[in-house]
Amino acid sequence: MALKLDMSKACSLSPYLFLLCAEGFSALLKRAEQACLFSGISYAHQAPKANHLLFADDSILFGQADEQNCNAIKVMLETYEKASGQATNFQKSSIYFSPNLSEECKGNILTSLGLSNSDSHDIYLGLPAFVGRNKRRLFNNLKERVWKKLQLWKGKLFSVGGREILIKAVAQATSTYAMSVFKLPSTLYEELQSLVSRFCWGGN
Repeated sequence: MALKLDMSKACSLSPYLFLLCAEGFSALLKRAEQACLFSGISYAHQAPKANHLLFADDSILFGQADEQNCNAIKVMLETYEKASGQATNFQKSSIYFSPNLSEECKGNILTSLGLSNSDSHDIYLGLPAFVGRNKRRLFNNLKERVWKKLQLWKGKLFSVGGREILIKAVAQATSTYAMSVFKLPSTLYEELQSLVSRFCWGGN
């Protein structure tokens, strides 16, 4: 199971101080794992286990879907809240289960933790959290976003140098963030390049 926790409720600390508190939460998780109270998951055979990821004021926890892990999560959250004054916003938090888990087990865990079930954490930080084999369907919106930006500009009013600056500062920057995280399909690269080239040389 994967829990997405929003820990921004009643947060009056600056971002830098919040990161220091998050280090304490990370230490709680590591100590619970060392005590065999909370188990992480392996991403591949013989790979090291991971039990959490931290992003700004959000945390994603990974663990086995059983009573022991649920109890460990509740204890760690209570300990963290008392020590730091940070409260978890359960209204913005959710849990994602493996497809092979029984409905009865899902219901017990949801009741125990007081969280809502999510089919998947679809988008996080502007990118898809889960990527299957059909990458083209997920990243087609990149092409649409670049195309919309190019359509808004009247390229014929710019010089070639002006169009080049617009392409580098806006059109290419739109897709660079996704490319830094995922390897996109080669056909999508070619189509993006074609859009940019047509605008650069044709002005439309």
